[in-house]
Amino acid sequence: MDVRIIVETTFENGTTRKRHLGRFYRPFRSTQPEGFGMLLEDAKSMLWQLQQAILLDQIEEISETSRVCPECSKARAIQGLSA
Repeated sequence: MDVRIIVETTFENGTTRKRHLGRFYRPFRSTQPEGFGMLLEDAKSMLWQLQQAILLDQIEEISETSRVCPECSKARAIQGLSA
């Protein structure tokens, strides 16, 4: 069995983003206890990657919304760049 972990984020503006967090393989013929389910090291890695994906998406969404001018609702230019 090949397991792929994908997280999909839907932002408040309706856009979505998919992030591939990882994958692991479990042969179906494995009879050892460690061949069943998810290993602790796999779970720790996936949880860390999930935390990173959520954090990055939150930071991006906050950054994008903070660029909107409260008076005219247009996106403000980033310092040093033209809009």
